[in-house]
Amino acid sequence: MDNKELFEMLNQRFEKMDERMDKMEQRMDKGFKEVNDKMNKGFKEVNDKIKETNDKMDKGFEQVNNKLDIVVNSNIAQILIAQTKNTKELNEKIDKYIEKNETEHKKFDYEIADTRMKIKFAR
Repeated sequence: MDNKELFEMLNQRFEKMDERMDKMEQRMDKGFKEVNDKMNKGFKEVNDKIKETNDKMDKGFEQVNNKLDIVVNSNIAQILIAQTKNTKELNEKIDKYIEKNETEHKKFDYEIADTRMKIKFAR
């Protein structure tokens, strides 16, 4: 076998290897594309489920916030009612003390005037 024949055999083998490599690359490209498509589909499904869950959570949070607002408003109303009642009670007590104080002052004024009169007539 001379060099030319040897070169020709090697060249044929390399061509066959090139063909095999091309076929293998095509299969790998097809396989990678399938895997990539499956992964993209899976990611899309996961993203859709996450979005759906987030929407449900947002609705739930909104309902909780509405209920809390109602409870807080109810509590504020109850606090204001209690404060108003306490203020009225305190004002009534203050009015009674003022009335009692005025009555006692009038009694003292009468006693002072009476005592002065007695002193003037006693002289």
